[in-house]
Amino acid sequence: MFLKLLTFFILALPFSRSYSQNEEMVEYKRDFILFEGCDIEKHLERCFEKKFQDFITKNIKEEDIETIIESSKKDTILFYSNLFIDKKGKLVKNKSFLSVVYEEEKALSLMYILKKLPEIKPPLDKFNNKVSIELDNIFGFKINRLKKRIHPIYGFKSIEAPLNFLDRLPLYDGCSENLTNEETRQCISNKISELFSNHFDLDILYDSKLPNGLVKIYLDFKVGKNGEIKNIKTNVTDSRVKKETIRVIKLIPKFIKSGIYKEEEVVVSFSLPILLSLER
Repeated sequence: MFLKLLTFFILALPFSRSYSQNEEMVEYKRDFILFEGCDIEKHLERCFEKKFQDFITKNIKEEDIETIIESSKKDTILFYSNLFIDKKGKLVKNKSFLSVVYEEEKALSLMYILKKLPEIKPPLDKFNNKVSIELDNIFGFKINRLKKRIHPIYGFKSIEAPLNFLDRLPLYDGCSENLTNEETRQCISNKISELFSNHFDLDILYDSKLPNGLVKIYLDFKVGKNGEIKNIKTNVTDSRVKKETIRVIKLIPKFIKSGIYKEEEVVVSFSLPILLSLER
């Protein structure tokens, strides 16, 4: 029998955009974009968030609203947006997205809305040079099932955020606080990979009904605001392998610090694809 753990890495749900804190510090004359209708506003970010939610409401298709209302079990739905604005104030489409999560792990792309974005004025550094910017936001909307409409919740604060949206990743025991987000991600991946290598009973895989060759096991869990592991899920159909996978993931120590999004502690979703080579 040959059985080896080939790779182990961490992704984010529901999105997987690369992110790093290794950005050059810039002094700004205007540190945020100037969105249409915000010219005289003092708080540009707050104005943008309100105007952008109104923009979504105005441009979302009726059939998409129907899909959301019919499929969502909750009355509050979340829109996730990542806007990459270049120095000319243009949206970089291949680095941007807008999606609505209307059911757990089910998202609907709304990229067509971003094609209608009005003119945007980028930030300015202290020398009045235009600067590119990347904006991550989670917007809350309320469903009105009677009128079959959705309404923006201004000032909405999400209690959960994808890994790639975080200002600071959860801190795993043994990982330095001084690491960047990308370095922290790698440290967490290495620590959990080591945990699986040391504690996963590979004989259970050998005795399972899983096929020979490359085997990929997906495992999802969340890290709560207190650093606890919860909501563990896996795609494994073999009951013994599933039980062993969950057993090992429960050995992950409590995270020392929670994830931070927009200065607030949030629940963070992790997805762990474990790739193995199995030869009997």
